Amino acid sequence: MFSSNDGSIGAFEPSNININNYTEIAKTITSIQNNSKKHWEAISEYRLGNRKPLTIGVTGAAGVGKSTFINKFTEIALHNKKRVAILAIDPTSKFSTGSFLGDRLSFNGNFPEKGVFIRSIASPLDANSIPLSLSVIIKFLIIVGYDLIIVETLGVGQSDVEINNFVDIVIVIPSHESIGWVQQMKSSHHDIADYYFINKCDVININATYNSLKSLFGMKMSKRTFQDSVAVGSAKSGDGIEEFYNRVITNSEIADHE
Repeated sequence: MFSSNDGSIGAFEPSNININNYTEIAKTITSIQNNSKKHWEAISEYRLGNRKPLTIGVTGAAGVGKSTFINKFTEIALHNKKRVAILAIDPTSKFSTGSFLGDRLSFNGNFPEKGVFIRSIASPLDANSIPLSLSVIIKFLIIVGYDLIIVETLGVGQSDVEINNFVDIVIVIPSHESIGWVQQMKSSHHDIADYYFINKCDVININATYNSLKSLFGMKMSKRTFQDSVAVGSAKSGDGIEEFYNRVITNSEIADHE
């Protein structure tokens, strides 16, 4: 149950919301953020049946190209008839307690008319950069009918690894700076990564990053091999993205049947 603006009580029926009604979807997400407990019971009662939606978290340090990567990844998903929703977690200022919510401006402006729902979500002020309401929001979007939900994290701080608790797959875009590698190791990004996309191969010599990541694989236990988990390409030009997309989707479908 939830309270409407006029104070009346009504039943919350997420499955009745049309996937093309962005305004209603956005209003519901705002309501979930304001009081997710009032929605959780109604949302948790729904069963997805045979549907196999996929949720992906994309993380990495600032400037590695997360938004550009998500743009290209989404374009390929649309070509494959996927219904996509993008959630971008934006930082909240500890001084003003406000959030610019500007990450969505980095995405393709034509996405909404192509059926892609895009929403910026403010991070909480505490140490955990993942809003607790994210799990409720994701399930709501699945009920509405989205096949693929992509979450872009802040990409800063040790708490960013909490995304692992909210999504099926985590894609890490590593930094090419040595200090970036140190920070990523400290923040445990590599403990949660399912896949890596080494970006900017068209403008940067990625050998150091590639070799460092290969060495890391030699030290950690992983379900997948280095060859299966790591891809090289350019999010800007699109080089390597389609092959990487097919690998991620195919492996997730295989895992569903195991």
